[in-house]
Amino acid sequence: MRPKTYWPHDETCCAREVSVGDRFERDLTDWSTGEKSVWRCTVVAVAPVDCTRIFCRRVTLQGDDGRSCQPFVQNLFSRHYKAIDNIVPLRRATKGGGE
Repeated sequence: MRPKTYWPHDETCCAREVSVGDRFERDLTDWSTGEKSVWRCTVVAVAPVDCTRIFCRRVTLQGDDGRSCQPFVQNLFSRHYKAIDNIVPLRRATKGGGE
């Protein structure tokens, strides 16, 4: 049996945090008609990191239109997807919280 290779993923996108509930959008083009659209989706599952594979994590995306897919985490942070609706707004500190 071949020994498993350890792939360090600290510098790659697969080490970035992805949470269930994060929202993304992607521009799509129907190549048969030329029609452009935007596909909006939500992260519904995130696989754990497995550093024995070069592409180590997949996420499951559920689109607003019912379609789903399972891209690698690296693909979410590529130029194809744009993060939306998953930004935590800054809030003022409350009393006793360092105001």
